[in-house]
Amino acid sequence: MVLVAAGTAIASGLLKSASDEQQGMLNGYALFKGTHPSCKRLNDSSFTCTLDKPPTEISFYGPDGQRLPNAYLGVKAETVNSSRHVDGGCVATSADGRAWHCYLGEEAVRQGIIGRDYLGSYLPQPPTG
Repeated sequence: MVLVAAGTAIASGLLKSASDEQQGMLNGYALFKGTHPSCKRLNDSSFTCTLDKPPTEISFYGPDGQRLPNAYLGVKAETVNSSRHVDGGCVATSADGRAWHCYLGEEAVRQGIIGRDYLGSYLPQPPTG
C-alpha cells in the first residue's frame, strides 16, 4: 500500500523539491525569465517562492495607457515538471510580483490557478501571454 501511495505522489509531482519547483516556474511561464526564483516547501503540495526581481516578461497598463508597475497581486501562472507537463501553478502574493505561493496537482486546481483539463498538458515552451 505504501508503494502505491508513493507512486501516485511521484506521478502527480507531489514529491517535487524546492529546486524542482524553481525550475518548474522558469519552464512553466515566460514571465519568470531572469527572476531567479527561490522556493521553500511548505508541505507536500505547496511552496512559497521569492523572485530576486519583479517579473519582466509581462506588463500591465491602466485606462490612461500608463504602465502599472505594481499590479501583480493575484496573477496566476502554471508550473511544469521535468518533462514539461503542467503539474501545478503559482499565484502572486505581492503587488510587486516578487512573492508567490505555488501549489501542485489537484491543489492548484482547487486554488483556481489552473483548470483540471490543463493539469498534465505538455508545454514545449513557456507561454508568453
